[in-house]
Amino acid sequence: MANDSSQTSNHGSTKPFAVIVHPFQSPTPDSCAYEIGLKASSNALIFIGGLTGGPHTSRTPRSLAQGLADASELDYSVWEFRMRSSYSGFGFSSIANDVEDIRALVTYLRSLGKNKMVLMGVSTGCQDCIEYTNRVKYDTPPVDGYILQSPVSDRETASMSMPVDYLEATIATAKRMIAQGRHEDAMPRDSIPPVFSSPVTAYRWNSLAAKGYV
Repeated sequence: MANDSSQTSNHGSTKPFAVIVHPFQSPTPDSCAYEIGLKASSNALIFIGGLTGGPHTSRTPRSLAQGLADASELDYSVWEFRMRSSYSGFGFSSIANDVEDIRALVTYLRSLGKNKMVLMGVSTGCQDCIEYTNRVKYDTPPVDGYILQSPVSDRETASMSMPVDYLEATIATAKRMIAQGRHEDAMPRDSIPPVFSSPVTAYRWNSLAAKGYV
């Protein structure tokens, strides 16, 4: 549930930067990936941020691209991409959707002839990486490595950021809505922590805050 606080914001950085935009087929409508760094590299480092994150919300990919350019013998460029959960979309999405979106990008990069691919998850993006490894469930194409930076437990974060009674009440509300077949409906505003400024569905809140859900 960490709302991408582990990532470095672009706020205060106004310098333009260059990317190559790649439209590609994905469950995310009009999806694009953004390639940073070495052009026509053989390998790809795919950056996956946390809740509320999306392309260009963190300076980390550009810092990584610069470091990889300095180590050009590694022949890697850095890739960001928009998922259904990017930015405020996280409240209506899921880890399973993220895996489908990542799979689409990996498939696209393979079609470009990329040799090695590494997934780098930050914060909740680490959960995406772990779920991606379930190849039987998602039929995901293999990648060559994973980097987990600042992994978090959304449930533990929730338990530390609000009173226990309040947390349990919000989970009870989510479970009641799910039982009523309203899992895709937005939670009442007073049942969502103020840190979230956008709607969150009953399913998503239950998956973030309750035990045993993805």
